[in-house]
Amino acid sequence: MVAIKQVHDQGQQHHIMVTGEFANFVRPELRIEGVSYEAPTPSALRGIIDSVFWHPGVLTQIESIEICKPIRMVRYRTNGINKIAGKNTQPLDVNDARTQMSQLILRDVAYGVKFRLCLNVASTETCNIPKYDTMMHRRLALGQFRYAPYLGRREFPADIVLASDATLKPIPISVDLGAMFFDFYYEGDPKISLYFDAKVENGVIRVPTRKEVIAHHLGLE
Repeated sequence: MVAIKQVHDQGQQHHIMVTGEFANFVRPELRIEGVSYEAPTPSALRGIIDSVFWHPGVLTQIESIEICKPIRMVRYRTNGINKIAGKNTQPLDVNDARTQMSQLILRDVAYGVKFRLCLNVASTETCNIPKYDTMMHRRLALGQFRYAPYLGRREFPADIVLASDATLKPIPISVDLGAMFFDFYYEGDPKISLYFDAKVENGVIRVPTRKEVIAHHLGLE
């Protein structure tokens, strides 16, 4: 039987507002076409939160995603290349391989995100969730980052503020987004892509825990 990584102690719930002019949370099945999900994936949001605070013994558990602005999809053109350089191929001349790529992305986005910091199996006795919660809140309040946060792609910067400083509320929308990428499961060989059934109900997506998603994929429920 495959062992499941357990999430141990949980901290307080944090609530942030993430906004940006553009975003692209690419659907894996449409990655060549560059088509975005209609909402951010938990994996993308964890990357945004990690830009504020990260610790190897801490796992960020996304609990809910609030869609605070209408979903707008627009076409976006960017430069790219139509060839791949490999170990046994000739050097790639980007001037010959350059092409334009059209993507379907999100425009003018705003998301309320509720999450908790949890100790994972890599944590030690010195790990202290209340201390990490304090550090997270302080860095959010001061606008401090380990690296620039972005919305799916590095050219789409994200602005992050504490939700108490924002006035936006979830919009009244309910829609089934289907299977949404959750994260990778690295304990298997090869690694497994984890998905969950994403549904927007009154503007809010409820996100299951990592343990629940893994158990569903491995048939351990």
